Amino acid sequence: PFLVAIMGFDSNICSATGTGLQEAITGIPSQFVVIAKQSGLLDDGTLVVKVNGVINQEECKVRARDNKNGSYNIAYMTQTPGAYLITITAAGKHIPGSPFRLTAQPGPEADKCTMFGPALQPDAILTIGKPIDFSVDTSAAGTGELTVKAVGPGGAYARVFIAKTSKHGVHDIKLDPVRHGKYRVSVKW
Repeated sequence: PFLVAIMGFDSNICSATGTGLQEAITGIPSQFVVIAKQSGLLDDGTLVVKVNGVINQEECKVRARDNKNGSYNIAYMTQTPGAYLITITAAGKHIPGSPFRLTAQPGPEADKCTMFGPALQPDAILTIGKPIDFSVDTSAAGTGELTVKAVGPGGAYARVFIAKTSKHGVHDIKLDPVRHGKYRVSVKW
């Protein structure tokens, strides 16, 4: 006869790290990593990750990938702004810090952006060597990143300068065309 020691999994040896534990933007994937010092915990249900809305009761779809080195990449996406709880359990017990609390901020809503300025007027005359000025107001459009591109004749790109103004969410844009002709200006939020 011989003795066999069967040991349970200790949730206290697990940890979680990453920005997805503290912040989320609706409609954009958030990520974090769980470090468990053992792989295969997703397959047998030992490691469980859930993301749920506190008030809206939204249950977010969670994707988890075993990196086969004791760490797990976790990704989720909130759809509604508000408070959320991330619960991470190992062997039925919360890991240190779980449940994690965060507030999901509104994601980008491009249809709520407005553009204005002299370059956008129908009777505007635009000339080479004189920058084209207009502004984009993103203050009602949630959290996002403003990008502006201008492509002209022969695929030439105009130089683009973006500056935030003292007004919340308003960006001043200056385009400096490099060739004569029509330019396609793309503004994305």
